[in-house]
Amino acid sequence: MDDDTLNGIVKRINDAFTRNGTRHRDPERIGRILVLIGEVWMKNPDLRLGQMIENAKALGYDRRIHNPKQPVGYMPDIFSVEDTIIEAGLKELLKR
Repeated sequence: MDDDTLNGIVKRINDAFTRNGTRHRDPERIGRILVLIGEVWMKNPDLRLGQMIENAKALGYDRRIHNPKQPVGYMPDIFSVEDTIIEAGLKELLKR
């Protein structure tokens, strides 16, 4: 996918997430995360998508910061993890 196409998609998503002048979640995160997924996957082509996302979740989630009342070893399900955590984990995977 070329940059113009990706930018067009991000703009449409941005417009969709801005309603009545109120922005919900940062739509710019979508392009950033998709690029990171592509970079990590190209670096590790044998990873399955779910495996990569679960690894990113585990690397990005720090129980001591995000939910200190949970026991050691606690890991939330993917449904309740914020995108910032996945993004941080993908960046960590890229370093490895």
